Amino acid sequence: MDIIKWAFKWAGVHKHRLYISFGMSLIFSALLMIEPFIFSRIIDDVLLPGEYDGLLPLLITALSLGAVLMIAKYIGITSQELLSQEVVRGMRRDLFSRLLDQSPGFFRRNRGGDLITKCTGDVDTVRHFFCWVVPGIFESVLLLGFALTIFFVIDPIYALCLLTVTPAIAILGVKLGRRMRPVHDAVREQRAALSTVVNENINGIRVVKAFCREPYETEKLAKKMKNTVMYKSEQ
Repeated sequence: MDIIKWAFKWAGVHKHRLYISFGMSLIFSALLMIEPFIFSRIIDDVLLPGEYDGLLPLLITALSLGAVLMIAKYIGITSQELLSQEVVRGMRRDLFSRLLDQSPGFFRRNRGGDLITKCTGDVDTVRHFFCWVVPGIFESVLLLGFALTIFFVIDPIYALCLLTVTPAIAILGVKLGRRMRPVHDAVREQRAALSTVVNENINGIRVVKAFCREPYETEKLAKKMKNTVMYKSEQ
């Protein structure tokens, strides 16, 4: 939670990109709900009766709507990516500054691979969170809200049936997330161990070369990678 607060602090510095992303998601979700009505008119009012006089305006409308949807999605994804990169840049700068302020004992107590993973892999997870998770949740909520509103207008009974399934899906998602969290932590720990092995070999490459330890170190890394795959497959 502290990491998320820290990330949102940097997101606030570039909040205009966040607003653009949310605005494009709102436009995209709203227009996406209009698209089926246009195609339903093409089928019901043009194709089935065989009256093709109104086909061209509807096709132009559908194509224009599709173009606006693509533009909105492009602007939204670009804003999300730029925002996530700005957040990651600020977090890495803060994290690296904190590392440099630590005492030599701190680096003896913590593996180099752990520190490298925190500065790269963990921060990149935050980038993924801001670039895809946050906009995805926002867009899904908007689509759900728009869809339920339309369903209630068209058929309230059908909308209520859909609404009764939503809590079960949410509960299932939460349970799956809880089961995946330990696996993610274990994979992260293995990734840190791999980074430690690589870092140690790069720093001590002269010793490795002097004693011809290349096959041993390669096998050592292969075993750690195998343990990672075995753990994931067992889960």
